[in-house]
Amino acid sequence: MSHFWQTAYVTLLLTFSVLAGELTFKNVHVRTRTLADAKRSHGYAAHQFELENLSGKKHTVTIQFPSEDHHDGSNITDLRRTVALGPNSRKVVSLYQPPLSIDSFDNSAFITVDGETRRLADAFGGHVNSLANLGIHQPAVVLASRSWNGKFASNPTYEVNIAEGLITQWARHWLAYSGFDVVVVRANEWNAAPTEVRMAIVQYVRAGGRLFVLGSITLPPDARKLNTTQLAARQQSASALLEKVNTISHSKSSGMEDYPEENMGHEEHEGHKQSGNRPPPDPSATTSSVYALGWGLIRVLDPTDNERRNNRSMLEAIENLGSNEQVRMPALASVMAGARNLHTDGKYHHHRESSGSFDDYFPIVKDSGVPVRLMIVILIGFVVLAGPVNLVLLHKLKRRTWFLWTLPVISILTSAVVFATALLNEGFTPTVRRDVITILDQQTQQSTTVGALGIYAPVAPGNLEFSAHTEVTPLLSSRGQDSGSNRGINWTKGQLFTGKWVASRVPAHFAVRKSESRKERLSVTWESSTPTVVNSLGTDITYLCLADAQGNIFEANNLRAGQRAKLQRVAGKKTVIDYLNTNFLLSTDKDTPKSEYPKNLAPGTYLARLDDSPFMENPIGRGQLKTHAVVLGVLTQAEAGP
Repeated sequence: MSHFWQTAYVTLLLTFSVLAGELTFKNVHVRTRTLADAKRSHGYAAHQFELENLSGKKHTVTIQFPSEDHHDGSNITDLRRTVALGPNSRKVVSLYQPPLSIDSFDNSAFITVDGETRRLADAFGGHVNSLANLGIHQPAVVLASRSWNGKFASNPTYEVNIAEGLITQWARHWLAYSGFDVVVVRANEWNAAPTEVRMAIVQYVRAGGRLFVLGSITLPPDARKLNTTQLAARQQSASALLEKVNTISHSKSSGMEDYPEENMGHEEHEGHKQSGNRPPPDPSATTSSVYALGWGLIRVLDPTDNERRNNRSMLEAIENLGSNEQVRMPALASVMAGARNLHTDGKYHHHRESSGSFDDYFPIVKDSGVPVRLMIVILIGFVVLAGPVNLVLLHKLKRRTWFLWTLPVISILTSAVVFATALLNEGFTPTVRRDVITILDQQTQQSTTVGALGIYAPVAPGNLEFSAHTEVTPLLSSRGQDSGSNRGINWTKGQLFTGKWVASRVPAHFAVRKSESRKERLSVTWESSTPTVVNSLGTDITYLCLADAQGNIFEANNLRAGQRAKLQRVAGKKTVIDYLNTNFLLSTDKDTPKSEYPKNLAPGTYLARLDDSPFMENPIGRGQLKTHAVVLGVLTQAEAGP
């Protein structure tokens, strides 16, 4: 490009940079983009910025927002990322917002180029407005491609959001879709999408999302078609999980009434009870096939030559989001029970107030309280010593003016005793509890982890470091007191939580999901119908239960990392299901008896209890770890048996 045309192009951009959402300075043009301006009740929201370097010089660009905040502890006060922008290059930069609100009257961002800062108006939207951030009690959120614009409307049980751009412009990271309950596309759009976009959506499905497609597409190799019997079995398993959630809910909250509409989308919702919100069933509607993929589902609808029928079929599929196929956002039963009781925004809870914390449902340490009795004794001793004893002694010594310095000295000594007592009681070492469940497909080398993290620290640990592939949902009570402040996330290298996410002596809890490629595996070879395994999962296995292709059960205990061992056949035991029972995994805990594992294994899979979890990080990198980890491994055809 000649100097004249380059100057003209820059001038034109500067002319239109006064428009909201665009800015040009120091030869860098910035423009905002969004996947869909949707309100979310769980998952991350993606904020995208197109950066274009109009010069032949490299620039360092930092994007930071909001430009102001109200310092509310339960909000995000700082979201930022720094990137290097090469000469004459373009880059789409994404910042992902965890499900906490950004409380600011001004939705401007600061753009810093090589140390010089400008304000960019209309830089982000408000996607989260509630602490009820696990999707419970909330309408489903649907992302539909632009071809569905005007084809169907939202109703009280779901909210349809049409994507802003073509599918070729969609985000290329699974976290961008994690806030949606279902993604709706047509087959021709799916086939035209870049490979990175399709991979991101597939990872989203593996993490518990749903993909609805009208027309035939090439499915991932680990997608497994579910027949009618298997779908019914999944519904029964989901009901069992819900029953356990209900049991935990009632055991942790006395006098709680059971509201049918609280059944997390598994039962009829208020909107479904209104016949006018749903068209009558059409017997000529297109049929669909359902495929299980990780924690999620893919529904493929067969198109007809009648566009109206196609629209109605997709509409009915969306309306059936409340069916009992699976939990909308997979989470541990204890976490779901806590969210059900503590995420009360008043929508369904007119007769009770929320109380307690997530530590009641996911305890980190047995006793995190202050030694009250000992502290009372120390304070009583201080009052007696600093008052009557001090005055009587000084009176006898005829040194009553010394009271001006003896009282401060006694106070300082008492404070030192209180500090030493607290230190001896808990020390400085933080405690991290991790309960995680991983589905590991050994053919595609894809792993998806669902779980919970709890952190208790006598002294606030500072920053928390998470992988860029991890979805982190802070678990806060909708009506509780929040001890956090200045919460921020820096996406420059991975996902760095800055500020006071964890306060001293206050338990902090997070629901986590992670979808990524991994090379860990359980290597299996066969000799005379006996499997030999090599533990390549990266940590010790305390218990292993494996089902071969015929459903025969094999077991082993205490396999060290890297150890090779032959498994022993369990006589008289075989699997009784033929699908991945993900709902059973969500209800497992350290007290789940081993006898439950074989009944919930599909042929060609294994369940392994681990001493540690290589699939979920420790965000503070130190402390006392309490880990309960389970891996559901899906073997290749060769590994499943001779």
